[in-house]
Amino acid sequence: MESRRAAQAQADLRPADVVIVDDDKDTRDTLASVLESSGYRVYTATTGRQALDILASMPVLPRLVLLDLLMPGMSGDDVVREMKRTPPLADVPVVLFSGVSDLSQRSAQLTVEGWMRKPGNLDDLLDLVERFAG
Repeated sequence: MESRRAAQAQADLRPADVVIVDDDKDTRDTLASVLESSGYRVYTATTGRQALDILASMPVLPRLVLLDLLMPGMSGDDVVREMKRTPPLADVPVVLFSGVSDLSQRSAQLTVEGWMRKPGNLDDLLDLVERFAG
């Protein structure tokens, strides 16, 4: 735990880390490209389980997780619930990025920091990421 705190203290000297979790390759690639060209360091996951594994292995927690809800296996809802049960992942901001019709309601139920409907506007997405990771 102490080594993670020390690494976190050094995080301000590096680009902000953002984790994108989406089973759609085109969405992941587009988001990663846009965020990387804006100076963020991006990690991607194709499943909820992979996302949790990446988060657990990171020496410095990301400043934001962009999370799809509809994925095979572990859903985005399950990822959020697991993160909330796992210190220090509970402190990582999560923004839902999904096409589900009840996105606002699910965002409130999961008590995440924000949401954006797919496909979304890239400028709006950058503004949202900047709010948490900038």
